[in-house]
Amino acid sequence: MNNGEMVSIVVPVYNVKRYLDCCINSILQQTYENFELILVNDGSTDGSLEICDNYECKDKRIRVINKANGGVSSARNAGIESANGDYILFIDSDDYIEVNYVQTLVENSSDDCDLVVCGFTYDFGSKKTENKIEEVKCLTIDEYKKQYNSLYAKCLTNSPCGKLYKSELVKGLTFDTAVPLGEDLLFNLDYLKCCNNIKIIPYSGYFYNQTNVSSATKKYKQEYYDCIIKCYEKSKLFVYGEIKICGDAIDCTFCNNCINQTQLIYESQLNKEQKKETVLTILNNKRFSAIMKECKPNLRYPLRTLLCTRKQVYLLFIYYRIKNLLKKILKKKSY
Repeated sequence: MNNGEMVSIVVPVYNVKRYLDCCINSILQQTYENFELILVNDGSTDGSLEICDNYECKDKRIRVINKANGGVSSARNAGIESANGDYILFIDSDDYIEVNYVQTLVENSSDDCDLVVCGFTYDFGSKKTENKIEEVKCLTIDEYKKQYNSLYAKCLTNSPCGKLYKSELVKGLTFDTAVPLGEDLLFNLDYLKCCNNIKIIPYSGYFYNQTNVSSATKKYKQEYYDCIIKCYEKSKLFVYGEIKICGDAIDCTFCNNCINQTQLIYESQLNKEQKKETVLTILNNKRFSAIMKECKPNLRYPLRTLLCTRKQVYLLFIYYRIKNLLKKILKKKSY
């Protein structure tokens, strides 16, 4: 086919030897051929760099950047800085894409479209689940803000994957390397401020690998909770221009994230009293309390939600103890 604009595909790589061939090959097999593949090795120690170097020798479209470990945001920033294309795509190194993925996104782009967004196919190994909208949406930035909550609820706002960015707009932005959680959403909100028009398409050719779930965010860290608050506030300000409680998807996600933190605290290395105090700090958050009281959102796991709403920390810890015990029993039976 006659390829037009150059697309820079940025893939941050860190210890993904098991998945890397699948990811790279899915890119090299694209029907759209006018791209450069920037593999950013972020200090891998498992042989991932050697795999990248081998591919670079085989295909002139591939460039390898080798850097000291600095995290995924640092790796993506290095890719942005090195990109020469008219557009930029981000792909995670344990994921893969359909053969016409790049072509589909480019064909849906235009001079007056600043961002093309598609859905995902979640790959659980034994099954695949699509997550996408049902029809094409061409939105001005004001229209996008009005639909932000429905898109947010469908997980189409946070990830930089499944999006075609204009290089001229991306070049002035960076992923915040000081933010360990939610940095993708913060980047996208900054990018959206530069946009006039967004196109969202009913396509799910990006395969999100759910068999390689990292445990990095499954351990309690105070800075993760701080990031949850930051993402909540920035989302509200983007949509409404103020932080107001209205029981929308942003409110519900904030409450779910707060409640999820209580389980991580229970499973942390803090002593019993520290766990109790830390959980109460989250449950006493004014916004959390107000949302749960005024809006009464329909959140996952009703019993856990009820215990958190009533601040029954002792019973909440018993709940987690029983839950973890049942999980261990079921795991043993599966062997």
